[in-house]
Amino acid sequence: MFGVIILMICFGFFIAALVGFIAILGYSHDIYHLFPFTIIAPNNGHNSMIFFSAFALVVIPIIAIAALTLKVVFNTVGLNKSAGYTLLIVWIGSLSIVIYYTAKIANQFKVNESFTQTINIKPNKAGVYHLTLNDIKFLTKADSMRMDIDRNFDGRIILDDDSRENGMPRNVDIYVEKTDQRNIVLEERFSAQGANDEDALRNARGVKYNFIQKDSVLTFDRSLQIPHGKLWRDQRVKLTLKIPVGTILVIDENLNYLINDTDVGDCKNKNKEPNWTSAPFMLEDGGLGCKVDTLFSVPAVIPQPIAK
Repeated sequence: MFGVIILMICFGFFIAALVGFIAILGYSHDIYHLFPFTIIAPNNGHNSMIFFSAFALVVIPIIAIAALTLKVVFNTVGLNKSAGYTLLIVWIGSLSIVIYYTAKIANQFKVNESFTQTINIKPNKAGVYHLTLNDIKFLTKADSMRMDIDRNFDGRIILDDDSRENGMPRNVDIYVEKTDQRNIVLEERFSAQGANDEDALRNARGVKYNFIQKDSVLTFDRSLQIPHGKLWRDQRVKLTLKIPVGTILVIDENLNYLINDTDVGDCKNKNKEPNWTSAPFMLEDGGLGCKVDTLFSVPAVIPQPIAK
């Protein structure tokens, strides 16, 4: 029974590896916008060899375990010496190739560099700001041409409701800090990795992040935009909203996962308003805390959408 279980597990892993390998080869021209394939240059002539080596690295041990199980448990003929040595040589060669290209790619992540820029937030007399998430999908010119936006989506808005688009790691973090100044600013710190300082800074400068202020509404994109055809080099943006003590931030629930040290759900419960889609927070000397006030109404300070 134990031998059957091992064989079934080996067979399952083998089928999964084979299907994945075939899918990668079949769609190799259309996978480089998906993470982790965004790490590899699509025009690299060695990509097929890398994929085959990775496949052999996984599959050969599975074949060896299955053959050994058949021989020991079921007393069948296992791999002969010639076949065994051949598989061993192929596996060692595949391991060498994977290690070589892994080291070569890792060399592109040697240095981390960053730069900052500051956006002045227009003042609001009430001292209340509404932080919301941009749900409109960002499209480059290449995306628009590929999807034929003008013809297929004329007059329509494409929404972005995927916080992990294309499997990319989270690359936006929002912090709220106290400032002794009266003016509110948003500090954007862009960072990336590269083979050297110049390469890392080039990767950091090559990204795009959209932030919009409209009156008291501050709208943040959910992700950093890496230009089409550019490689993933751990590009990130750290957004620090610097506000004076006493400022009230009404934070949308769908933005909560990007903001550190806040819990919109818990704040709604403290206000006994579970149906709110946002919650109020006030910056005090001890930091940003939930504002519990029976006289404060979140719907009253948030602009209501126009009926369509």
